[in-house]
Amino acid sequence: MSATATRLRHMRRELDEIADSIGHVADAYDRNEPVIGNGMLVSLVEISEITKIRHSTLRSLRHRGQLPLPIAELAIGPVWLRKDIVNWNTRRRNAPPEFLKKGAS
Repeated sequence: MSATATRLRHMRRELDEIADSIGHVADAYDRNEPVIGNGMLVSLVEISEITKIRHSTLRSLRHRGQLPLPIAELAIGPVWLRKDIVNWNTRRRNAPPEFLKKGAS
């Protein structure tokens, strides 16, 4: 398998995950559940609180493609599903040191 094909398959998996996340948010709206107020969505500020990683380091990780892709880019900045960040943080904390070097969104 070529490197291009491998990268395209990886991108497809990431897009499928984003589509699933957007579906969860849409379902919450359909049920008239608050999406932002209850902490379902998080910004870099909340991610910093969850992970204990400085805001500037998170921006750097995002720039290097080492954070999960946000589900939306709002006027206030990118937002993620809290569950995606909690899962990412768990994998990050339990992974070998190479995890942050190679990236793992």
